Amino acid sequence: MLCTPKTAAPVVVGPADGGAGASSELRAEFRRRGLRTALVDAYFTSPLKIAKTFPVPSEAGVLVGASATVMDVSPGLMDGDDYALTWSIGDGCSVGVTTQSFAKAHPAPRLGARQTTTIRVGSGASLVYAPQPTMLYADASFVSRTRVELADDATLLLFDTLCAGRVNYRAGEAFRFRSYEGDLLVSASGRVAAASRVRYAPAEQRLDAIGAFERDTHIGALYAFGPFAVRAAAEAMSAEASAIARNGTGVRCGVSLLARYGVAATASGGTAWEVHGALERIGRAFARYAAAHAPSSCAPLAWPLQ
Repeated sequence: MLCTPKTAAPVVVGPADGGAGASSELRAEFRRRGLRTALVDAYFTSPLKIAKTFPVPSEAGVLVGASATVMDVSPGLMDGDDYALTWSIGDGCSVGVTTQSFAKAHPAPRLGARQTTTIRVGSGASLVYAPQPTMLYADASFVSRTRVELADDATLLLFDTLCAGRVNYRAGEAFRFRSYEGDLLVSASGRVAAASRVRYAPAEQRLDAIGAFERDTHIGALYAFGPFAVRAAAEAMSAEASAIARNGTGVRCGVSLLARYGVAATASGGTAWEVHGALERIGRAFARYAAAHAPSSCAPLAWPLQ
């Protein structure tokens, strides 16, 4: 494992007129070691780092998976910051990834901040990629770009939750950010399985319109992929979404079967923990379906089913 010292100075980026930001990179590679999944290579520069990984047991109690947590040892994404994260999940591996805390996009009036995530999941491997929500501070400008390549029999759960500001901070910061751009492309076996591109700019748009945030301040999406992600899997997830709606929390959610290889779920509400929690419940419904119906060639998800 290779990493730069915590005291390493960040690379300065930005125009010659004085703009600057931290350019940070994180790369991680997982491979099978017998029956277990191991982090075989890692590289990261300040302020990003990977905390110690932990083994994840299967339902039978066998240690087969690995869990990793990404830490940002800074206050968050500042003006001019550029983060790049690359995840390589080897054939047959079972990996779960999360973050230590929210991704906090701070005011960025000049250059904005950017994060690019690249994920490759090998044949028969599984990945649960569940970062904590992204919080957009007042005057924040943030671009998030995600590219995923899935091999044959690969399984993926991908979470994305967005907060439109610190809604309870002082007088409230809801929809006071400058702009947010989200760009997602997932390819399975070399063909497009899902594509999404959004841009939110409160000063230019009515984000309370139908199809945007409407009456809510927090929205999220879950994408679930696998060779078993058929209509029956979508129905299992939809049943969980209906149960969430009946709880009276105010969270609205829905599930749709994608054109091929996957299922998508969306949720919206008034708090991050309710929206993200709803997506987790729907994701676990998919995980339970996978445990019962996935081919033997598919690695189990490194994630609790309950």
